[in-house]
Amino acid sequence: MAVTEGTNAGFVTVAPDADPEGGGTAWVAGYAGAGKFSSPAGTNSISEIGAYYNTSVNNNFQLGIYSHDGANNRPNALLASHGDQSLGSSAGWKVGDVSYSLSASTTYWLATQADDTSGNPLIDRDENASYKYDYKEATALPSPWEASAATQGWIPAIYALY
Repeated sequence: MAVTEGTNAGFVTVAPDADPEGGGTAWVAGYAGAGKFSSPAGTNSISEIGAYYNTSVNNNFQLGIYSHDGANNRPNALLASHGDQSLGSSAGWKVGDVSYSLSASTTYWLATQADDTSGNPLIDRDENASYKYDYKEATALPSPWEASAATQGWIPAIYALY
């Protein structure tokens, strides 16, 4: 299975449970990374955010949702987040309760951040020029995001359940 919007990335109606087996990985140790997605039509709320970590160490991680900075095409304000929790010692979907009421058909950024205390935490992703993934060095999810260190044409295995 690939990283696919609506299945194991972006806004989903069913939380994924399988390894997305992305075509690559994104380094997140000591970084915050965010994928750009459009919310579904209608009035919806998210209840959790998850990211697939294909390697796991006992680092802490965070999950969150950002507004969109249209002028700079990057994440802007942190709207809601799930604070530090341990990645544990096995690969898999790492999830956190995040409650936020979405605006219909609006650009949001789904993000994760992992501490750089030990090991090599990585999230799954696929190369896809239709998507945008921004990242920057961070010890926590920043707000506001401000400038990104780099931008890639990747779809990350990060979802928000609505």
